[in-house]
Amino acid sequence: MSTTESLLTNQQTIQRANQPPWWHLAILIPVAAIASTVPWFGIGFGLYGVNLIIGVLAQTRQMHFGVWHHVLYFIVFWAAALATLFTWNAFLLLTIAALAVMPKSKPGTWRHPLIALIGLCGYLLAFFF
Repeated sequence: MSTTESLLTNQQTIQRANQPPWWHLAILIPVAAIASTVPWFGIGFGLYGVNLIIGVLAQTRQMHFGVWHHVLYFIVFWAAALATLFTWNAFLLLTIAALAVMPKSKPGTWRHPLIALIGLCGYLLAFFF
């Protein structure tokens, strides 16, 4: 094999390595089909409501939920992101923005429940419009 043929073979190998393999599509298409049939809006809205109730209990009854409240917040955030992605409702961007700002507000201050209510308004607007 000449040097030129060797270089061409190496270039073809590199080009193939940079292209996504076909089996990604074989996995991605069924996952996308299943994900699009899941009622993400209802799941996100329900989890947001549960997290809102836990927040009210934490503030009014001085209850502490520790790491579980943070785990639920993470799940609520991703459920809202998936609801936004699969329902294509612009009002849910208000909820995403409120959830993104929430860690900046300290619990026990007036900003924390206000931001939570703004996020709830995003879900309610998305539900009714």
